[in-house]
Amino acid sequence: MADTTGTMPRIAYDSVLTDATLTASPADVETDGAVEQITDWTPWTFWRPSAAGAQEITADLGGAFDVNGFAIAGHDATDTVSMDY
Repeated sequence: MADTTGTMPRIAYDSVLTDATLTASPADVETDGAVEQITDWTPWTFWRPSAAGAQEITADLGGAFDVNGFAIAGHDATDTVSMDY
């Protein structure tokens, strides 16, 4: 996907999560904190988990992809953040 408008971030804008099926565990707290908002490119939306404690976001990419970067921005994680693949 080419950024012809200059509106996308310059780092990691071509995300494999854009077309992924996302699920959160435990489930989202409410619609305005839905896990799908992690891919909408707006800085004022966010994923809000439904409970304290361990959280998990699963992305089904529908196939194999080469991924050369991973980032989490604007989080308030108080414990370990990891990626399993």
